[in-house]
Amino acid sequence: MSLSQSLHALQSQLCSVARQSPSVAKKIHAQIIKGGLNRHEPIPNTLLDAYGKCGLIEDALQLFDALPRRDPVAWASLLTACNLANRPHRALSISLSLLTTGMHPDHFVFASLVKACTNLGALHVKQGKQVHARFLLSPFSDDDVVKSSLVDMYAKFGLPDYGRAVFDSISSLNSISWTAMISGYARSGRKFEAFQLFRQTSLRSLLRRMDIVSCLMLVAYAF
Repeated sequence: MSLSQSLHALQSQLCSVARQSPSVAKKIHAQIIKGGLNRHEPIPNTLLDAYGKCGLIEDALQLFDALPRRDPVAWASLLTACNLANRPHRALSISLSLLTTGMHPDHFVFASLVKACTNLGALHVKQGKQVHARFLLSPFSDDDVVKSSLVDMYAKFGLPDYGRAVFDSISSLNSISWTAMISGYARSGRKFEAFQLFRQTSLRSLLRRMDIVSCLMLVAYAF
């Protein structure tokens, strides 16, 4: 088997064990080290992602620290691992390290940072606004996935007007952005805005039946 075939096979194995078997992930890691493949891309980042999805946050951190080169994919994988492990404080501290390296976050990193701020709660609204400001100054400021995450963040912070400003800038609204904005109004007791926004929603925008039910419940809750 050629080197490229071996790397592809290992990458497939790692992807398949994600969220399933931490012990298998560690065994595959041992095989990678034994075969001297741990320095070949994209194995390190794939292994980092697998550890994060298996809930092995400390192993993910150790692997990250040992990486000779940390690209945006590695940073995003580590931040996602922290969010999955409900470690938003760690995610934000890691983001500070990222910024001090001079590396510019990409849209995946921004989405993970917004998620971390959301998980920290409304007391950390300042950090959320700082991430938002940096996102606006980045080359990825038009990314609708990050914008939808910001709408959700402001909705959960009880700041629907901030969320609406972001919502109105989204070029392709989806079920996540619609539901987040309606919930933002509902959570803040602004029932008429919640109902008006729901009436504007095309049922085709709410792709899943559960999204429609969720929106109906949120509007009903507002009343």
